[in-house]
Amino acid sequence: MSRIEEKLIQVNMKGSEANLAFPTELNEAFNSLSHTIEAADTAPTDAQLEVLRTLLAKLDAELENWRIREPCW
Repeated sequence: MSRIEEKLIQVNMKGSEANLAFPTELNEAFNSLSHTIEAADTAPTDAQLEVLRTLLAKLDAELENWRIREPCW
């Protein structure tokens, strides 16, 4: 599960400036996207929706990896 967790969140971040030293993972990418969408007074752009689809696909893949490795009994 640790490998999958590391794809979902940056486990090495211990402070607010740690994002400069470690790569962004899915939770931060979703957070950044949501802030850009919320800041606008318009509907999400096609580019923002494409980023959302890409992030959702990555999340689905990681959740599927978790399901395969950690079967529910």
